[in-house]
Amino acid sequence: MGAAKRILHLAISILSLAALSCGGGGGGSSAPASLATVPATAAAGGTLEVTTGEFAGLQLVIPPGALSSDTLITLDPGRSSLEAGFAALGPAGKFSPEGLQFSPAASLTMPFDPLALPAIVDPADLVVLLQDETTGAIEELIPSLIDEVNGLVTADLPHFSVAWVAAPLPPIDVVDHLPLNVGDEYVMEGLLSGVIGVLRVEPGPISVNFPEPDLLTLSLEIDGFRSGYYIRRSPNGDTSVVGNFGDDGVSNLEESHQFETLFAPGVALDGEVFETTSDYTGHIPIGSPDVAYTGNYEAISEVFRADGPVSVPAGDVQDPVIFLRDEFYQDSDGFSGRALAIFWLAQGVGPIALELDRQEVFLLVSGTVGGQPIVLSEER
Repeated sequence: MGAAKRILHLAISILSLAALSCGGGGGGSSAPASLATVPATAAAGGTLEVTTGEFAGLQLVIPPGALSSDTLITLDPGRSSLEAGFAALGPAGKFSPEGLQFSPAASLTMPFDPLALPAIVDPADLVVLLQDETTGAIEELIPSLIDEVNGLVTADLPHFSVAWVAAPLPPIDVVDHLPLNVGDEYVMEGLLSGVIGVLRVEPGPISVNFPEPDLLTLSLEIDGFRSGYYIRRSPNGDTSVVGNFGDDGVSNLEESHQFETLFAPGVALDGEVFETTSDYTGHIPIGSPDVAYTGNYEAISEVFRADGPVSVPAGDVQDPVIFLRDEFYQDSDGFSGRALAIFWLAQGVGPIALELDRQEVFLLVSGTVGGQPIVLSEER
C-alpha cells in the first residue's frame, strides 16, 4: 500500500502546477550606509536629492509647514515586496523616520528603468507603491507626473514608508491557458530520459466515492502508470479538486477530499498566491467504499507570467504563463511527502512543458485541444 501511494503522489506531483522562481516584482538590495541624510525644519521644510547611482533622479521635497517639528530625514536602500499584480521597475527607497506624516503632502520623485517596462503595460498607468515595514500593508500612489524618457515618476507623499515605482499588470486569464476540454491530449517527451508522458482530460470517475456530477479527470500516463486528479470547473472558471487516483497496473487507489478545494483560479493577478488545505480518505482499490487510510494535505499555488519565451519540439511560445503548486501531505499510515513541479501554459493550448521535482523536464511533442491538432507559432 505504501509503494502504491508513493507512486501515486510522485505522479500527482507532475500534475501539480508549480514553479522554481517567483513572479510579480523584484527585490531591492540593502547597503550598510545611508544614501542621503538631510535636516528638515517645521518652518521651511527641506529637500533630499540623489544625483548618482541607481537612485539618480530621486528627489523628496517637503513643503514649509508640512512637519510638526524639526526632523532629520534619511534615505536608505529598501526592498520591494513581491506584490501580486505589479512588476517593480526601479529601486526601492526606505525613508526614515518610518511613518513620518506630512501635511500638506511632500512631493516624491522616484526613478525607474524604462527598458524594464512590460510591453503589455501603458506607461500612463505607472504608480508608486508604499509599503509599511511593520504591517506589510501596500498603498498605491497615483502619479502627478510620469517622465517615461528619463525614467522618473512624481507623486504626492503623505507619509514615510518604503517606496518604489511599479507597473500594474493585467490579470491572467487562466481558463484561456488551461482549456480542459474533454478529449484534450498532450504528448510530452522527457528531455533527459526520453520517456513519453501523455496528459489527458477525460470524463469524470465512475465511483461510489465521487457521486458529484460534472466532474473531469485530469490524468497522466508514464511507463504504464496512470494517475491524476478528479476536478470540476465552475461557471466562473475556477477549477477545484475533489480527489485523485493512481493505478500502476497491479494495484490502484483513489483519495477523496473532504473539502472541494481550489486547484486553479479562472482569473488571477500576476504573482497571486493561493493556499488550500483539506483532509482526505484513501480507498483501495479504486471504487471501494471502505476507508483504508486518512490524511491531510496543504497546497500553495501561484500564477505568473514567464520571463521569456519557451521552445519545445512542437514549436515556440512567446508569452507562456507559469502555474505554481507546492503540495505537502501526510496520512495515518505515516506516509508523508512533498509534490513540486513546474508547468508552463500557452494561451489557447494548455501545458507545453513541465518539470518534475527539479529532476526531469517534459516538453510538448504533439497533441489535440478542442478537437484540433495543437499548432504553436514557428512550428519546427
